[in-house]
Amino acid sequence: MRTKLYLAVDSAHFFLFHPDDCPDAAGQIAPPDEALAEGLVVGLRLGGDGTRAVEVTDEPTDADLADVASEPLVFPLDVRHGPLYATDRMASPAAYDWPNEVHADVSPGLYIARWYLLSDAGRERRNCNWLLTLEEVATIDDVPAWDDLPHEDDLRRIR
Repeated sequence: MRTKLYLAVDSAHFFLFHPDDCPDAAGQIAPPDEALAEGLVVGLRLGGDGTRAVEVTDEPTDADLADVASEPLVFPLDVRHGPLYATDRMASPAAYDWPNEVHADVSPGLYIARWYLLSDAGRERRNCNWLLTLEEVATIDDVPAWDDLPHEDDLRRIR
């Protein structure tokens, strides 16, 4: 699986989730703490608004990793429903025509998600900001969960 997800951001957040995983959070901008603790959301807080894009793959190549500019932010990810939707705010299952929203078709399962900042050359070549790799695993119990979405500037600090 490989797909690019483009999103016009106006809330300084960019994350992937499935609306059925967090129905009680509808109307909030940021994902609730319990969604992060359970590995239902991956993403970043941003320094500003504008169009952003992430390339999602479950089979990273040497060329992919040659384009990264930092060590990744690592997330536990529990994909329960399949598609993960790119969004900048929490919304209820009835808020959008979800099957037609921007999404990555990810098979249900447990993953270690690694979110990388792309180098300047990588961003230009790929026409996106980040690379998200998904490694399917038997358990995510040993992967620390985030208390809050990390900030995209955190990626620049871990080069």
